[in-house]
Amino acid sequence: MRLFSEQGFRGASVAQIEAAAGLTPGAGGLYHHFGSKDDVLASGVRRHLQRLEPLRDIRRVVGT
Repeated sequence: MRLFSEQGFRGASVAQIEAAAGLTPGAGGLYHHFGSKDDVLASGVRRHLQRLEPLRDIRRVVGT
């Protein structure tokens, strides 16, 4: 997500994403976990939204 935010979707290469994830850059390891770079972004967005859910629960309880 950091690479996407810093470089944009098009600017973040698969090799850079692999390196940031601890995989060998350019070896295609990303594709063992995701079908595409789009899937990586979608998964990252879902993960961030899931992290926000507890905050939403607190807001519901507190009522603000």
